[in-house]
Amino acid sequence: MSFKPQNTRVAATKRIIRDLKDLDKLPIPGLGVTCPDESDPFVLHCNVLINDGPYLGVMIHLILHIPEDYPLTGPAGNIAPGLEFDSRYHGHIHEDY
Repeated sequence: MSFKPQNTRVAATKRIIRDLKDLDKLPIPGLGVTCPDESDPFVLHCNVLINDGPYLGVMIHLILHIPEDYPLTGPAGNIAPGLEFDSRYHGHIHEDY
């Protein structure tokens, strides 16, 4: 059985909407997620409050890019440009993605 790309996109859109509704019903402490452009649910903005370790209290703003075959492929995220939390703070943060 093969899926047409449009069907995959429709299924991914429904899943994204369902996941966002689930987050509204059962929020995760320190996590905020929004879809700034309702016509494009494949780009989400997230605020993540670090609540442990040396970065306790730091808020990171991420831009998530969700692939059209979601949830088979997970989202990729970038730290929003212009924020202080970058590769200077941690070696696992890469600016070239």
